[in-house]
Amino acid sequence: MTEFHIRIFAPDDGVSRVEVLRDGSGLSIGQARLDRRSIQAVQEDPKAYGLALRDALFESEPIKRAYTMAMAAGQIRLRLQIDPEAADAHELRWENLILPINGEDLPAAASPQCPFSRYLALDSPEPARLSCEIVQLLLALANPSDLRQLTPIDVEAEVANLVEAWKDLLFNGELRVT
Repeated sequence: MTEFHIRIFAPDDGVSRVEVLRDGSGLSIGQARLDRRSIQAVQEDPKAYGLALRDALFESEPIKRAYTMAMAAGQIRLRLQIDPEAADAHELRWENLILPINGEDLPAAASPQCPFSRYLALDSPEPARLSCEIVQLLLALANPSDLRQLTPIDVEAEVANLVEAWKDLLFNGELRVT
C-alpha cells in the first residue's frame, strides 16, 4: 500500500500550495484553488460536492500525476494534512472527496482501496492533555463463527496480551478497561 500524504497550505491570493509525499520520499508540488463558496454551492449533491473537491485538489498536473503513479501500485493510504491557517480548507467536508479508484469514481473515505485520514498540524510539540485523570477504554474483540479458512482468534489470549502490555497503567489506576 502506497502512503499518499497531501499537505494543503494557507492560500496566497486564493491559491493554496499543495505538497504530496509518496511513501515518505517522492515529493510533488502543485497548487489548488479551494474556493469554499463554489464547492459548497453543490453541497446538496454529495457526488457533485466530492467531484468539485477532487477537481480543485487535483487542479495542477504534478498532483494529478502523483496520484496516478500512487494508484498504479494498487491501494493507497490517503493522509490529508491542512495548515491551521487554511481556514476555508478546514471548512470543507473532505470525507466527501471522490477519487478515481480502479476506474470508478468512489468516495475516498468509504473505499477499502483508499483508507483516508485527516490531520491537523499542531503549533505546540507538547502532547495534548486529557481532560480526565483516568483513561477509560472499551475493548471489543470479534471472533465470528463463520470464518471459513481463516484461523479463529484466541480471545482469552488476546485479552491476556493486552492486560500484560497495560499492566503498569492498570495497576497505577491510570487506565480502566471494560
